[in-house]
Amino acid sequence: MSIGKELVFSIFEKDEFLKNYLYPISKLFKNIVGVTIQDYLISFRINKAKEMMKDKQLSIGDISRSVGYDNPLIFSGIFKKVNGISPSKYRDSI
Repeated sequence: MSIGKELVFSIFEKDEFLKNYLYPISKLFKNIVGVTIQDYLISFRINKAKEMMKDKQLSIGDISRSVGYDNPLIFSGIFKKVNGISPSKYRDSI
């Protein structure tokens, strides 16, 4: 029984945390910076990856992991969505 109560309380705490702290911080961030925290983080990671691609010794997989994407396929998909070309085509163009 206590496990169930702890779980319900934990869910309630999470909901309260999101409502009272995370959502206002996210809204404030967007008002100041102009983009969501998620979009800012994606842009930051992709720009860092672009810098790293100048080093031809690094694989796309190494770069994706270095900027926080454990799965290079997910990284490649996001990179292509943001830039309109795949990471390997981008690297070939620089």
